[in-house]
Amino acid sequence: MRNIKSRGKAADGSGWVYGYPVPCPDVKSRWVFVGNMFLDASKENIETSMFVEVVEETIGNYCGFTDYFNTPAYDGDIIMEEDKYVGIIRFGEHAPHVSDLDKTGAGYYVEWLGPMKGVLRSDVGYWLARRNLVIRGNIFDNPELLEVKE
Repeated sequence: MRNIKSRGKAADGSGWVYGYPVPCPDVKSRWVFVGNMFLDASKENIETSMFVEVVEETIGNYCGFTDYFNTPAYDGDIIMEEDKYVGIIRFGEHAPHVSDLDKTGAGYYVEWLGPMKGVLRSDVGYWLARRNLVIRGNIFDNPELLEVKE
């Protein structure tokens, strides 16, 4: 069984929460996280688990890769290579390689910003294996990193 890890910002502003997102049992429009454990979806376990409400827009899944310094990569993380190339880890349809004209792949990819958009390949594993590319932050805590020099 694959272990899917997620993170989200706590609604009370106390920081990031890591665990498994589930719809709030009391209010359908809210999401909560159960701590770092597999969720047993039995009614008894849900009623006795400690939930932390999170902001839905901030929920991101671990993409299965770490950077060179072993930092786990999540959807919404900002990666940079020598302050020249700036990209965001995303999930969805994408063109895996620059030569692909159509969106032929689906999964985690790097959305490059600025002049490198459409030039650099988009596969996350390739970039995170490079020593000079690191996760610098995320789009929620560090929006200033998205300002790309043209």
